[in-house]
Amino acid sequence: MCLALAAGGSGAAPARKAPPPHVDREAMREAMDSSDRDDEPSASSASYAHYLQSRLMHLEGNHRAAVDELRLALATDDGNPNLLTQLGEEYARLGDLERAERELRRAVEKAPTHYAAHVLLGRVLMESGRAPRARQHLRRAMALRPRDPEAYLVLSQLYLDAKDPDEAVKVVEALAHALPGEPSGYRRLGLVLAERGDAARAERLLVKASERDPGDVEVWSTLARLYEESGRARDAEDALAHALEADPDSREVLLSAGRAALKGGSVTRARAYFDRLLSLSASPELAVRVAFSYLAAGEPAAAEAVLDGARKDAPDEPRLAYYAGLVAERTRRFSVAAADFAGVPPDSDVFPDARVRQARCLSLAGDHPRALALYRAAMAEAPDDVEARVGYARALERSGAAAKAEGVLREALA
Repeated sequence: MCLALAAGGSGAAPARKAPPPHVDREAMREAMDSSDRDDEPSASSASYAHYLQSRLMHLEGNHRAAVDELRLALATDDGNPNLLTQLGEEYARLGDLERAERELRRAVEKAPTHYAAHVLLGRVLMESGRAPRARQHLRRAMALRPRDPEAYLVLSQLYLDAKDPDEAVKVVEALAHALPGEPSGYRRLGLVLAERGDAARAERLLVKASERDPGDVEVWSTLARLYEESGRARDAEDALAHALEADPDSREVLLSAGRAALKGGSVTRARAYFDRLLSLSASPELAVRVAFSYLAAGEPAAAEAVLDGARKDAPDEPRLAYYAGLVAERTRRFSVAAADFAGVPPDSDVFPDARVRQARCLSLAGDHPRALALYRAAMAEAPDDVEARVGYARALERSGAAAKAEGVLREALA
């Protein structure tokens, strides 16, 4: 829907020749495309104010009010296909597919070449479960504008919902043929197929999408995940390296690249990614994720070094002491773990768990009196904590008090 504004006038010639106006080539291109496509009649000026108000209501999410404004617009401009299409959209957003279909059918009857009406009618029919009729309107839209991706994308979704991925692929291939270099079809279908577990098709499509748009971080990241899941760690790392070329400061990509490098056997490359990641933020959670990535790859020394560095930068952060204890506990250095857990202050939200873990580590390290005292303190504050009681019983057993341990277990399980 367009408004044409013109201004002109006569007067004396200027003393100096005015500089040539700036030419916005992109705007010209859009205008030419619009004039080629919008062969349906425009709204009258009398209805335009109601149309504008309907768009404001639409943007505010008030679709019922948008419907009212569009009906007022149609009262003075009956049968305008643009207004009918907008009305159909508002009904669809309200979930009233029957009324949406009725208005959209009126739109295509009034203007058989109205692209947006055919696309939206195809969507509505698809939602109503009438796939054959939906396909007719979507293919009609594709014929009207063979270089516009929208109808292709909706049709590919229709085939995908019908569990016919091969036909969906054919549709996006047709889009690629009609619009060489356009990545959206390959991208969207590839991402959906990857989410649904169709790895082989997804990989083929996403590779084509990456060739057309090498700067798409999500495509490269998804490809990396597919490669990693199929055991191709080096290919995954290469894909993530491409993603980092587009977004060098992406924390998730840096973390994934470091993990991929570890799986590929290169601690050196992993350290480069992780060091870059840690330089971007002092977040304790980020340091922990890096540390546990090292730990999962069998690099406990590197994990400990990361947490030690983080604790030096933020000595008052209690969670770092807690996470350092977890790393030491997982590597069975129980005395070290107990000392780390002891560094968690009582006002921290992780203190209750840190105390129980400290007690367990002290028990496993042979310091039974301190371990039992910590367990008793934990049970006094949380009498219903079954885990603490079971841990206390095991600590009693390690200390040689098997009979007492059995009594505690019976009490805990009662």
